[in-house]
Amino acid sequence: MRDASTIALNYCCTAPLLQNGAGNINIAPLFVNQASGNLRLQSNSPCINSGLNHFAIGTTDLDGRPRIVGGTIDIGAYEFQPGVRGEFIAGSRNSACPPTARQITPMRMRRP
Repeated sequence: MRDASTIALNYCCTAPLLQNGAGNINIAPLFVNQASGNLRLQSNSPCINSGLNHFAIGTTDLDGRPRIVGGTIDIGAYEFQPGVRGEFIAGSRNSACPPTARQITPMRMRRP
């Protein structure tokens, strides 16, 4: 297992704040209801419009809704959708790292 100081994540909301990477924040993501698994973002979440569009995989979030709303992708698996309510798909309860984390998997697997 690698030491957290050697992992590079970009545009993630995680605690502790990782120093390797760009655009990371360690402010509470303000999920709608983390205890019940609803990891959509509240309207005042610091994760809204805090991602990097370059890392977007596909054009929809986990709910099948547009992945980019307001010009900049959100950090997390769900794009904030003003005024939208409904079913949700539970995701990770530990972080708001975007689904683009798959892009860093090869980096974590490399041997020093």
